[in-house]
Amino acid sequence: VGKKLEKLSMFIHEAARSTYAQSTALKNMVYNENKHALVNNVLNENFRSKEFKELWRSINRKYFYTVSYDSSELIQNAAAALAQELNVDEMLVKISTGNQIDAESFKEKSSRTELNLGIEGSSVKYDLVGDIAKGANITRRTATKILKSLSDEKFGLFAKNPEQFIARAVRIIKEQKATMLVEHIVYEPLSDTYSSNIFTEVKHSADASNIITSKHITDRLFYDAEVEKSFANELEKAEEVCVYAKLPRGFYIPTPVGRYSPDWAVAFKEGQVKHIYFVAETKGDISSMQLRKIENTKIDCARRMFNVDASKIRYEKVATFDDLLHCAGHTV
Repeated sequence: VGKKLEKLSMFIHEAARSTYAQSTALKNMVYNENKHALVNNVLNENFRSKEFKELWRSINRKYFYTVSYDSSELIQNAAAALAQELNVDEMLVKISTGNQIDAESFKEKSSRTELNLGIEGSSVKYDLVGDIAKGANITRRTATKILKSLSDEKFGLFAKNPEQFIARAVRIIKEQKATMLVEHIVYEPLSDTYSSNIFTEVKHSADASNIITSKHITDRLFYDAEVEKSFANELEKAEEVCVYAKLPRGFYIPTPVGRYSPDWAVAFKEGQVKHIYFVAETKGDISSMQLRKIENTKIDCARRMFNVDASKIRYEKVATFDDLLHCAGHTV
């Protein structure tokens, strides 16, 4: 009997191993299915409430903008900004000595760092005017006039570090251009509106970060950052809030520096605040916030578009629900 079992042991072991492997694979398959299952997060009764209908009707318009400004104003502002802000770092070169081990390996023995000779010692040819014109999306004529306005000391920085000079000059000119565009931008509504499908067209997996809601227009609110989760929880608890929506990326405002999507649309209870309908942008602690100039430009454009009739719709950048109440004009 022992010899018979010994002969069968290999087959029994293999059968057991195969059965376990199939069981494990099935378990993993079921787990992965659950992990990647999509949530059917449909619009709920809050979306159909009269308060949200009125809020959505008030902001559901597509817009176009026009901008008209004098290039001489840009030249003057950009020249002043470059004179004050433009600077470059010394170009350093690391010189290493050692042995070449093979085609891909080098064993370093010693190294030293020296100042680079800059453009004078470089074989790279730069089209300064063309590079700045292309980077800042301005004409060569405008770029030439801006560069001619620089002092000899500032212009001399180009030879010191050409690539950094071009990159930083382009950034400063674009910032000045963006500021001017906001000052001169005019928004006009189109006849087109957004479909309610934009709230549900993005599908989320079951394990994506979300909270269960009672005042949001869908039963689950999916969030990308903790600041969004915290703000949503404050909206849920606030007695002043009637209904709200986390606005999808499909809802956007055209700006000269790219599309911009606000974060929230909030409808307050009537009599609680002066501005019942509110579109808000949450960006964390405002006091320590260092938003990029481009992002600030988009936010400024949103202010100019939404706050034309501030008696009904109000847009602001806020960090907390208390900030939101303050901006909305709490009356009690």
